[in-house]
Amino acid sequence: MKNELKDSIAKVTISKRLKDTPAIITGQVSSSMRVMYEMMKQSGQDMMAQQQYEQAAKDQTLELNAGHPLIVNLNQLRKGGHGKTATLITRQLLDNVMQQSGIPFDMTKGTARQY
Repeated sequence: MKNELKDSIAKVTISKRLKDTPAIITGQVSSSMRVMYEMMKQSGQDMMAQQQYEQAAKDQTLELNAGHPLIVNLNQLRKGGHGKTATLITRQLLDNVMQQSGIPFDMTKGTARQY
């Protein structure tokens, strides 16, 4: 699962701007451009677009709101020796943030995690 996270996120930082949201994904490429790259990739068009899409997917930062109750409880779970559960919840959080941001991802894996 760690490799899966590395394929989705370049780095994780603590956000100073988030107040009500537990996390957000930022990057140099907008979510609408990511959708366009994904459509081009799926249709087999232009290798340059595919390379740009892959680079954009690797250039994302997950910003966490360290004061949000979900993040606080997730950290306590991790420190309490429940690493597998904390990893699963983190991945679900990432799925939710990516969906909310309109960033394409493999929803079949996300659905399996939810069940």
